[in-house]
Amino acid sequence: KQLFSLNHIRDVALMKREVISGKTGEIYRIEAYDAAHISGKWSVAVMTVVEDGEVKKSEYRKFKLRFAREADDLSSLEEVLRRRFNHLEWRMPNMVVVDGGQNQKRRAEKVLHNMGISVPVVAVVKNEFHKPRAILGDAKTAREHDRSILLSNSEAHRFAVKFHRELRDKNFSKKQSRT
Repeated sequence: KQLFSLNHIRDVALMKREVISGKTGEIYRIEAYDAAHISGKWSVAVMTVVEDGEVKKSEYRKFKLRFAREADDLSSLEEVLRRRFNHLEWRMPNMVVVDGGQNQKRRAEKVLHNMGISVPVVAVVKNEFHKPRAILGDAKTAREHDRSILLSNSEAHRFAVKFHRELRDKNFSKKQSRT
């Protein structure tokens, strides 16, 4: 009877937690994307992952952009999304976060739609100091996950700049050793 009672209490507590958090036991996965370049040189993009409010660095991915036109952020976003969602073995996100405004959000939605993927997209708009000013997308979803959205976006920006600098420095070192 004690074991049954303890299991029942645990089950009730889990159900309450799921109702409160809006989850049904599934981990809520947010993937954020950002690109980095200097006038189109050494163009890269990254994907970061936040699951249930925690960064999941083991799931981060780097992409050297191959096809995006120089300094074209929309083409860069399209390329990274196509390449990422061609990996069917990777877990699907519950939400996609892009850096930018309405144009980036629309482009991401179009790419996902054309690939037959139904995942909500939000965009983080920055001010002139590169600080988040607004989250574009479904207002309820943005409110429920605002901390995770901003965390994933911040991580994507940090990771993209770091990857870009590594690639740039590596290429610069190669040029220096040839002279």
